[in-house]
Amino acid sequence: MARFIKIFLLIFTYIYLVFLMSNFFDYDFGWHLRFGKDWLENGNFPYADTYTYAHFGQMWVNHEWGGDLLYWLIYKNFGYYPLVLFMPLLVISAFYVAQKTYGKYSLTAAIVSLFLIWTMQHIFVARLAIFSFLFFATVWYSLQNPEKKLYRFWPVLFWIWAYLHGSFTLGFIIIAIYFGGNLLNLFFCRFYPRLALPTNWNKKMFYSVLSYGVLSLAIIFLNPYGWHLYKEVISYFFLNFYKNHITEWVASNTYPIFWKTGLFIAPILVAIFYNLKKKTISWAELLLFCALFIATWNYKRQAVYLALFCQPFFSSALHSAQDKMNIFLHQQKILPDKKVVTFISSFSVVVLLVLSIIFGSNIRLHKDIWPNLSYMGDLLPINAVKYLNENLDSQKHVKIFNEFSWGAYMNWTLPQALIFLDSRGTATWKIPRETSTTLEVYYDILYYGKDGLKKVESQNVQYIILQDVSSQKIKPNIINRWLFGSKDLKRATEFAPNELEKSLKENKNWQLIYADGQANIWKNLKFTQPGIE
Repeated sequence: MARFIKIFLLIFTYIYLVFLMSNFFDYDFGWHLRFGKDWLENGNFPYADTYTYAHFGQMWVNHEWGGDLLYWLIYKNFGYYPLVLFMPLLVISAFYVAQKTYGKYSLTAAIVSLFLIWTMQHIFVARLAIFSFLFFATVWYSLQNPEKKLYRFWPVLFWIWAYLHGSFTLGFIIIAIYFGGNLLNLFFCRFYPRLALPTNWNKKMFYSVLSYGVLSLAIIFLNPYGWHLYKEVISYFFLNFYKNHITEWVASNTYPIFWKTGLFIAPILVAIFYNLKKKTISWAELLLFCALFIATWNYKRQAVYLALFCQPFFSSALHSAQDKMNIFLHQQKILPDKKVVTFISSFSVVVLLVLSIIFGSNIRLHKDIWPNLSYMGDLLPINAVKYLNENLDSQKHVKIFNEFSWGAYMNWTLPQALIFLDSRGTATWKIPRETSTTLEVYYDILYYGKDGLKKVESQNVQYIILQDVSSQKIKPNIINRWLFGSKDLKRATEFAPNELEKSLKENKNWQLIYADGQANIWKNLKFTQPGIE
C-alpha cells in the first residue's frame, strides 16, 4: 500500500509543479526564443547584439545559447505547453537523485520532496535554470558515491550543462569543495585525529576527480564563444551591482521574505549539528552545507540547492524516528490495527486525488503563449505593447527606453524596436565609453540622476515606456508585516514618481500618448518621422 501511495504522491507532485509553472511566466522567455529563432532562420550564429540600442553591434556572450536553440525547436514544432509539462520532471528527478545519494526513494522521501517543493513554490517557473537542479544533484551523487565511478561521465555531463546554462560553474564549485574537504580530512587524520570525520574517499579518488575535472573544464571550450564563455560566467561573481537590485539575487533577509524556506533551513541546522556531534558527516558534506547555507542567505534564488541537500537528511531523520517508534510500539506490544491502517491509506489516496483534480483544473496549457498572457496583465505591459505594434507601422529600429523587467517581453513582441536593456545584460554589459554597467546607467537615468532625460535624448530615443507607479499597490503578507517595521514596508511597497518621470512631465518635448494604469508611453516630439500620434 505504501508503494501505491508513493506513486499517487509523485503524480500529485508533478501536477502541482505543472500548475505552478503554467500559472507564471519567465520574464526572459522572449529573448531566449528570439535568439534560437534568429540563429536558425538567419543561418548565422548571433554573436553581436541586435536587440538593444545601448549595446547594439557589440559582442554578447549568451551563456544559455544551447538552451535557447532547444527552446525554439520545441516551441516552433510543438508549442509552449511541452515546456510546462517537461520542466516539472526535471525538478522531481533532481530530488530523486539527491535522495538516492544516500538511500532509496521511499514514501517518506516522496513526502519530504513535496514539502520542500511547496516551501519554494515561488522559484519554480519554466526556465532553463531548472536544468541546473538536476545537474547539481547528479554531480553531488557522483562525489558522494565514488565506488560507482560516475565521474567518468563528467566531461559529457558538463558539456551538456554548459550547452544549456551558465550555472555549470556550480558543478566545479561542488567538486572543489569535496576535493578540499577530503584533503582536509587527510590532514586531520595524520596530524589531528580527533578532528577527523568519516569519508569514503581513497587516494585514487583524488587523482580521478582531478583528472576528470580538468578534462571537463577543457571540453567546455568546445562552444561558439571559446574562452569568452568562461569569462562571462566568472564575471557574475565579481560584478555585484545587480545582486543588490534584482529581487531573486538579493539577500534572503530582505523584503520580501519568503518565509516558507525557513521551514527547512532551521531543521537542517539542527540535523547538521546532530550529525557532526555523532561524527556521521564528512568534512566535504559539512563544507558543502556551509557553502549552500551562505549562498541561500545571500541570494534568494539559491535556496533550491540547499533544499536538495536537505532531501536525504530529512528523509533519514524521519526514517530513524519511524524506526524508533516501531521499536517502542513493539516493546509495548502495541500492534497497529489493520483496519485503521487501511482507512488512513485510503483516506490519503482520496485526498491526493481531490488535490490533483483541484490543481489540475487550474493548469494553463497553451500552444502559443503570447496571446494567452492575460493572467500576467499586472506584471507585463501587454496592452501597451499591442498599442505600439498597431501604431509603429513599418518603422524599423525604433529606439525605446524601456522598463528593465519588460525588456525580454519586448524583444519578442516588438522585434522592430531597439530597447535600452533587457535581462541578457543584467550583470556584465557596459555602454561604450562608460565605466559603469548598463544596469547601473539604467538606475542612474531612472532614479538617481537629475539629467537622466538628457542622457536618453542624447541617444535619439523616440519613445519611453515605464511602469505606472501611481497604480502599483503591493500588499505584504502577515509574516512580512510582522518582520518589518512600518517605515521599511513603506519604502519597499509604496512607489513614488522616479526622476525620469518627473523630468518627462516637466519637459515640453515629450508627450504622454498612452496610459492604461499599468504602463505609460511618452513620445519625443522632436521627431517628425511617421509614428504614433
